Amino acid sequence: MALAEVNDKWVWIETNLYEFLICTVKRMLSKRNDYCGNYVLEWCKWLPLKCIVFVWRAEMEKNATGAACIDLNINVEVSNCPFCDYSDETVSHLFCSCMIASTIWLHISRWCKIALFVVSSVRDILELQNLMRLTGLVKNVFHGILIVGCWCLWRARNSLRFENKEVQVEEIIREIKSLGYFELALN
Repeated sequence: MALAEVNDKWVWIETNLYEFLICTVKRMLSKRNDYCGNYVLEWCKWLPLKCIVFVWRAEMEKNATGAACIDLNINVEVSNCPFCDYSDETVSHLFCSCMIASTIWLHISRWCKIALFVVSSVRDILELQNLMRLTGLVKNVFHGILIVGCWCLWRARNSLRFENKEVQVEEIIREIKSLGYFELALN
């Protein structure tokens, strides 16, 4: 490898142009890309901020699951999934591969009359409305339902983990529907 004696140049990521153009910056910002590699969450305006922040943290796997607590050297009595007690409680397991989560997503796909879907990460859940090629209000509502679904799963997990309340899929589905309708009606 040899070094060449060439002047350094600044080049825009999107266009390979050497000059500054406002329209290029506007186009870059409107594409919702983050060039440092972070996922940019599509916000759902009609949901409470706590739900949005929760799924944003879940996508980064920053929620206090059993496995995350162990990774941070926090003593926890049990690190298995409280729903199935089969696997370590990770964000991906809790929202994607656990039997309870799979059943919730099955009910949501039937309720929303869309094709059955399988997800392997929270990012998959958050991008599902794009993969289904939904548009307009239908896209926004479905996206909101998915976020509410994650929030309700987490609340059911917390009730089971901290209050020993029995988890019933029908109750979680009822909560998803009522929260979804309630929040949509407010906005």
